[in-house]
Order: sequence, then structure tokens, then C-alpha cells
Amino acid sequence: MRLFALIAGLLLATPALADEAPLPGDSVYQLEMPLTDSNGAAADLAAFRGQPVLITMFYASCGSACPLLIRDVGALLDATERKDVRVVMVTLAPDQDDPEALAALVERHGLDANWLVAASEKGRERELAATLGISYRELAGGHINHSSVITLLDSEGRPVARIDGLDQPSEPLLKALKEL
Repeated sequence: MRLFALIAGLLLATPALADEAPLPGDSVYQLEMPLTDSNGAAADLAAFRGQPVLITMFYASCGSACPLLIRDVGALLDATERKDVRVVMVTLAPDQDDPEALAALVERHGLDANWLVAASEKGRERELAATLGISYRELAGGHINHSSVITLLDSEGRPVARIDGLDQPSEPLLKALKEL
């Protein structure tokens, strides 16, 4: 009986089985939001479980705040010593930002494989924006007025730190990232 308990304990401690554990109630991954990435491939938020994630929202045709937001996220990546940090950027305009528009943004900003630039199904972006505390409204001409928020998710998808606004001090978020 002791041998069985020992083997069961070892099996439960393996990463493959740990990933099957239920998500915490405050995990962003509870949204089960299917995404389409810049290559037109299906992606899922929960696929990032097990690693820290910087997540934000943007729209590809933005010529003002979004390029600065991308710059700020890139600076965070450059400032951390961790190589396992991933970035997830979900568009606020899934009807405008098809895979071609997202791919053009990836190329324009020189984003690498650590970045997932994606769109949700139309209407589902509101769910993620509300969960992340991002407010936005659509304006005439396809523009979107939105808050610029970068949220750090822990390995289970729980928000642990955030930066509100552009050009804000990154030390609190970097400290939280170091502690993960």
C-alpha cells in the first residue's frame, strides 16, 4: 500500500499531470478563448499555462498608442533575465485585424516567436478586455480609444502585476516577474 501511495504521489508531481489540474478560479485561462494568430493558425490562451505571460490588447492599424505599447512590452522583455516569458497580444478589432494585418504588424515591429499576436472571435474581445481591466470604445474611421495596460500572468494565468499607461515605471512588474 505504501508503494502504491509513493508511486501515485510521484505521478501526480509530474509536469504532464500537473497541467491537467483544474485552473484557479481567477485564471485568465478560464475564458477558454479560441484565437487565430498572425499565420492564420488556431491558438488558445491556456496553451501558455506553465510559463509567465505578458498580455495586452491593441489593434493593428493604430498609429499612436499601440506602437508605443509594443515598445514598452519589448522593453520589459529586454529587461528581464528570464527567457521563458511569452507575450500575448489580442486585438481589440477582430473584424479589422485578419491574419494578414496581424502578420504585417509582426513584421513591422520585428516580433519573434515569443510573441503571439492574435484575434479572438468577434465579440469575445470584450470578455478579455473586461477581465484585464482594459476599457475601450470604437470611434469613427476604424479607430479605437483604449487604455494601455500590460498585465503579467503567472504560470496558472493569474494576474500578478500590471502597468497602466505608456512609459510607466516597469520595476514593480519586473520585481513580480523575478519572484515567479
